[in-house]
Amino acid sequence: MGNGEFWRLITGHLVYSNSNHILLNSIGISFVLPLIGDKFPTRTLCSLSVFIAFLTSLLLYVFKPQLSYYVGFSAVLHGLVASYSITALRKTPRYACLILCLLGLKLTFEGQPQFTANLIGIRVATESHWWGFVSGIIVDGIYTGMLLKRKTTTAREQD
Repeated sequence: MGNGEFWRLITGHLVYSNSNHILLNSIGISFVLPLIGDKFPTRTLCSLSVFIAFLTSLLLYVFKPQLSYYVGFSAVLHGLVASYSITALRKTPRYACLILCLLGLKLTFEGQPQFTANLIGIRVATESHWWGFVSGIIVDGIYTGMLLKRKTTTAREQD
């Protein structure tokens, strides 16, 4: 990206190291979509994914410049779950807190990165999962702020 290859801010999340990597991310998607798929319209889900991918890559570039590669969709999945959980805090706070706590535990203990690294053929960039989580919270805050502004503007126009 330092050479002006800014498309990598998004496309790195769409590239995989091997078929096992695709399989693991597909399993992750199969867990995440039922959790959040009906909570966001498809268009919003796609937009959130793009913005989370962009912000995660940007944060990795700024705070982890020595990371020479990043591939896969897992950071975006972490971000989507975080985003959904923050949104859900208003309607189902206990459920949302449970999801956030489980995600926090998963991030803290991150399983067996060496086992996963052997499967996918590269080191698991666990820091990307953390930045995906942070990106999901930030993007959700912006999204929520835009929704509130739109509702306020619409309410004023109707008066």
